[in-house]
Amino acid sequence: MEVVRLTLPDTANKPTVCETTAYREIQDTLDLCRRLGQIGVITGPTGCGKTTACKAFAKVRHNNARYLRVTIAANSSQPFLHRLCDVIGGYPQPNAGKCELYELALRNLYDGDLVIIDEGNHLTSEVIQILRDLHDEARSRNSRRIGIVFVGTPEMTELWNKRRNGKGSDAFAAFRARIGQTAELKGVGEADIDALCVHFGLKGKRERDVIAKVAKAWDGLHNVDQLMANARLLAGSVSAISSDHLFQAASVMGSR
Repeated sequence: MEVVRLTLPDTANKPTVCETTAYREIQDTLDLCRRLGQIGVITGPTGCGKTTACKAFAKVRHNNARYLRVTIAANSSQPFLHRLCDVIGGYPQPNAGKCELYELALRNLYDGDLVIIDEGNHLTSEVIQILRDLHDEARSRNSRRIGIVFVGTPEMTELWNKRRNGKGSDAFAAFRARIGQTAELKGVGEADIDALCVHFGLKGKRERDVIAKVAKAWDGLHNVDQLMANARLLAGSVSAISSDHLFQAASVMGSR
C-alpha cells in the first residue's frame, strides 16, 4: 500500500491555507485597496477560494481589515449597517435606525481601514449606494482613505451595471467611476492542482488525478477540503493518510 504523508496544519510550520493563483491575486487586490483607499471588486466562480483568501487577509495579514459576509436575512440597509457597525467595533444599539447606524459607521472607520464585503451578490442596490457614500464621506469629511472590496460571483456586477431609473438614466455611474481595482478570477487550473498537492503533501500521479477531478468536477476547492477531511476520518488515529484512504473518500463523495 502506498502511503501519502501529510503535514497537518496544527503541527506544521507552513501556511494552513494553500496559496493558489486565485489566493495570491485576491491578496494583492485587497492590499492595494487597503493602501490606496479604493473601492475594489473581486469576482470568481464558486469554489475558487475567494472566502478563504479574504478571511486569511483579515485574520492573519492586517488587523485593520474587516471581513463581513452578507446574508439574505441581513442584505437590506438597516440590518446590513447594524452588522457593519458591529464588525468595525461601533457597538450599535439593537433598535438603531439607518441614519444613526450610518453615522456610527462613519465615526468608526479610520484611515487605512479595509472593509471586505463577501457574498456581495446578496446586496440590495440601496446598500451599494450607502457604501459608496461611506467611502466618499470618510474622505471628504474626515480625510480618511477607506478601502471597500465587494466579493462575489460574476453575476454580482449585474447589480450596478444595469440602468435602473428608467430609459437613459444610470443610477450607478458614480459608483462604477469609483472602482479602482478589479480581479476576475477563473476556475481551478493546473497550477492550482500542483499547489494543492504540494500543500497536502501528495506526490503520486494517481493522487494528483483524484485532486484534479474533485476540484474541477463540482464545487472547486470546497470539495478538496471535504475530500481531505473525509480521508483523515477514514485514516483514524494514524499519522498518515494512504492513497486508499484518499480514493475511498473520493468514492464516498461520488467521484470514481
